[in-house]
Amino acid sequence: MSADPIVLCGIECMKMCRFVCVAANQLKLETVTPYGKCFLAYYLRKEAITGRGRVAEAMYQCATCGLCKEWCLPKVDIPEIVKEVRAKLVKDGNAPEPTLEIGKKTKSEKNPYGEPHEKRFAALNKKGKSKMGSVAYFVGCTSAYRQLNIVNAMAKILEHTEGEFTLIDDEWCCGAPLLSTGHIELASEHAEHNKKAIEDSGCSVVVTSCAGCYMALSRYYPKMGFPLKVEVVHLSQYLWSAISEGKLKLKKSGKGGVKVTYHDPCHLGRHMGVYDEPRSVLSSIPGVQLVEMDWNRRNSKCCGSGGGLQLNFQELARRIGIERISEAVATGAEFLVTACPFCKNQLESVAEGKIRVYDLAEIVVEHLKV
Repeated sequence: MSADPIVLCGIECMKMCRFVCVAANQLKLETVTPYGKCFLAYYLRKEAITGRGRVAEAMYQCATCGLCKEWCLPKVDIPEIVKEVRAKLVKDGNAPEPTLEIGKKTKSEKNPYGEPHEKRFAALNKKGKSKMGSVAYFVGCTSAYRQLNIVNAMAKILEHTEGEFTLIDDEWCCGAPLLSTGHIELASEHAEHNKKAIEDSGCSVVVTSCAGCYMALSRYYPKMGFPLKVEVVHLSQYLWSAISEGKLKLKKSGKGGVKVTYHDPCHLGRHMGVYDEPRSVLSSIPGVQLVEMDWNRRNSKCCGSGGGLQLNFQELARRIGIERISEAVATGAEFLVTACPFCKNQLESVAEGKIRVYDLAEIVVEHLKV
């Protein structure tokens, strides 16, 4: 019989996770370390403690980024343990108020920001024409309401490579923010709705610009019982395929040469294993020199906005983001590129002019050879 992973965390590990946890490194509290959260989960399960007050707070001082798992000797999936506990906290009404609030907003407006649902595609001048076998763009909440430049860049890319594309009628939040914060039942409702909406669109491929959307549609929809009958690809995968097939050509950087560093989104990298395609796309731009941060690929540090961290603890998330910006600046790069609107939103907000932050779609559009 396999041992309880929570118990394994206590008896078989040297607790290397404490040194890489972005939240614990900022707060300097044992309770907030990944193994500290495992102990809390154990005592909650045994009903030795309640899930109120400081216990609930500690369980949400986690970005669910997964870096701890990379350094865990018994490979305990602490982010999944945290999400299980959060689901119970939400159900009991003990989660932090901002977390409970996004459940209400998403229930009402189909996005965690509480923005009007009817304005989801407002950034697009026109809607792609739906046709069987076409490529569909799953816009996502952060692109739709906070990073409109990414939406327009995606539209230009898809119009260039496909001629036309389709949007998903009545697209709802993918559910990734709901899953990470504990709103499991609501996430399942969104998965069921989006599955039908996507498959009814007649597309054969869905492209996402958001790493969280890609992870939700690819990994969590099947786990929830709603596997899609269409192919799901992230923007970086789509771009590299288009470049390799000669459908998309890029021109030289106007400056003749520029250093760029890349931030791996946790959802795209550690959670989905997509590391090479974004780098291949950047390296294919003539004149671009890709330089890596010390913490990259599977060891990439989180930007600080994931797992509801920015939602519930803005100052903590800001400090984590500033640390990542400092690492990017240390490479000597002029541009910091990522492949997730959530990461871009966070890093851009704390960059303070020290480095320019781009999404992959934006930098590709700037170098698109038409």
